[in-house]
Amino acid sequence: MPRSWPYFAILHLLLTAAAGVLLRAAPYFQMTGIDYGNVLHAHSHTGVLGWGYVALFLLLANQFFPASFQVQRHIRICFVLTQFGVIGMFIAFFLQGYALFSVIFSSLHGLLSYWFVFWFFKHSHHAFKKNKTKTNVP
Repeated sequence: MPRSWPYFAILHLLLTAAAGVLLRAAPYFQMTGIDYGNVLHAHSHTGVLGWGYVALFLLLANQFFPASFQVQRHIRICFVLTQFGVIGMFIAFFLQGYALFSVIFSSLHGLLSYWFVFWFFKHSHHAFKKNKTKTNVP
């Protein structure tokens, strides 16, 4: 996997943390123009689908597939579009809450997640077979 990919998980973690700080500060400071519910949705979606999903995506790709497999066109496209979806989700939820664009970005992320899962199961049996023959496990 490219060396820059893990930084996306860190970026999403920082966005989640920044939204969390804003949520914790809300009772103490009057924040005009910022809707608490919208920030809450941006915080939770970015935390789970941004940081958590990306960390799991990278862990699975790194542990089960050799480097040549990790740079395949399909996985690169899926990863880049997923990052676009997460950033779009964060901005859309922050600005408008549950509305057209946040639903579009959430749906994009969901479809890309299914794409990755199907790709993973389609190709993971090769990785398991190679590992099984290397370790001589019955």
